[in-house]
Formats: sequence, structure tokens, C-alpha cells
Amino acid sequence: MEEAEVCDRIAIIDNGKIIAIGTPDELKSTIGGDVVSITTTDNQGSRAQIEKLFHMDVSEKEKVLYMTCSSGETCIPDLIRTLGEKVRSVRIQRPTLNDVFLKLTGKTIREEETSSEDSVRESIRAYRRRR
Repeated sequence: MEEAEVCDRIAIIDNGKIIAIGTPDELKSTIGGDVVSITTTDNQGSRAQIEKLFHMDVSEKEKVLYMTCSSGETCIPDLIRTLGEKVRSVRIQRPTLNDVFLKLTGKTIREEETSSEDSVRESIRAYRRRR
């Protein structure tokens, strides 16, 4: 995704279908604010509490809760006051293309795992192209 940040236009494809097209900034603006991630001692209870009190969609991946706040700087203090000692860590970041992909597909992008045999084949192909 880092390479895509410098592209003029990007298409996000899921299961062989284009689901979004635009510039990196246009796609990031679909997130709607800052991405706040929070880990707690009780993610299930905290998630329900955040959704009920703040009317936010909260997703969980790998024991971390993710939500979008229009202004993370004002949202985080409210979250901490509400959840209290359950909070272990909080992070804020501007939306990334990975966040866009996750929001649109419900999945994260993973690097393809290649076998050592595949790596050798690719090295041979690269060598032949240089000749």
C-alpha cells in the first residue's frame, strides 16, 4: 500500500470486482475522520459501551478495537473517561489506504507468502530480464 500513496488513481478490488476508485486522498476521506485504536482489559464490554454511548461503529481485529472519530483529539479523552481503568493503550492516526481497504472489504491486506522455490524462480526470471 505504501507504493499506492504516490499514485494518481487507485482501484480497490475485492473478489475480482472493483469496489472503489479514486485518488489516495479521496479514498481516505471515505473513512470520515481519524482512526482511533484502543486496547482494553475487556474489549467485548468496552465495544458495547462505546457503541451505545458514542453511537460509533467499532470493529475488532487481533484484540484491538478500531473506530473512526471526526476529531480524535477530542474523542480520546471522552473514551478514557468513560472506560476508565479498562484502557491499556490508545492510538490515533490519520486514515491510511489500509484503513480504507479494511472498511470497504472487512479484510486486511496481507503479503503473499511464497515458498523458497517461488523465490528462486522469481530470481531466475529477474536475472533473465537483465540480460
